[in-house]
Amino acid sequence: MSNNATAGDSGLLHIWATTADQISSINSISTNPKIAFNLTFQPKGPFLYQAGGGDYTWGIGTAWAFDAPEAWLTGTLTIAGATVNVVPEQSMGWFDWQWGPGYAPAGWHAHVILLDNGVKIVIMITNPSTLYTQVAVSTMQFPDGHHEVYPIDTDIHPCGPWVSKDTNLTYYNEYHINIPEKRTSLAVKLRMEGGEATLLSDPTPANSINDAYATYEGIFDGVPVTGWGIAERRVGG
Repeated sequence: MSNNATAGDSGLLHIWATTADQISSINSISTNPKIAFNLTFQPKGPFLYQAGGGDYTWGIGTAWAFDAPEAWLTGTLTIAGATVNVVPEQSMGWFDWQWGPGYAPAGWHAHVILLDNGVKIVIMITNPSTLYTQVAVSTMQFPDGHHEVYPIDTDIHPCGPWVSKDTNLTYYNEYHINIPEKRTSLAVKLRMEGGEATLLSDPTPANSINDAYATYEGIFDGVPVTGWGIAERRVGG
């Protein structure tokens, strides 16, 4: 990952900005044969700065992170050997960028949520560890661009466990997120038992993460809402 540009290359995934401002247009290419794609993100609307300012303590150090939760998406996906064109008018990308020495080796849960009232939420919760203080923070971006930041109950009530056949790691189908200071409570349901990415040659917790499509339903600031997004789980190794 670059220290002075929006760019990174793992060998299987290459991400880079194509404009001088390093944000107006971003390409992402995966050469992994199981999840191959060639996508371009063009952020629209306000950016979301995690923890309100774009930096916070994450495990053993500081993390800097921002999101473009409304990105115009174009390009192609390769599914079962066939190339599928993205229809931008019926699609949306959420671009997330995090860097810095912050890392939580004991694992974490994270959610990116788009509610039907126009609010976007990033949830970040580290698993308990003797090495660092647990973090449980929600960053909310409202339609006018302003941010609000609130602590989250650290117990997100995981239930409905399932075990990955590739890694033997346990993931969950349901959660419940409570943000008392914002009178917010959301039931989370994964729509499939999948979403794991791992290195098949060495499928350890350190090489594995699960990001799955999820739906959200409950109360936001005392008012009923629904939404959708991504639920992420990293098992501590």
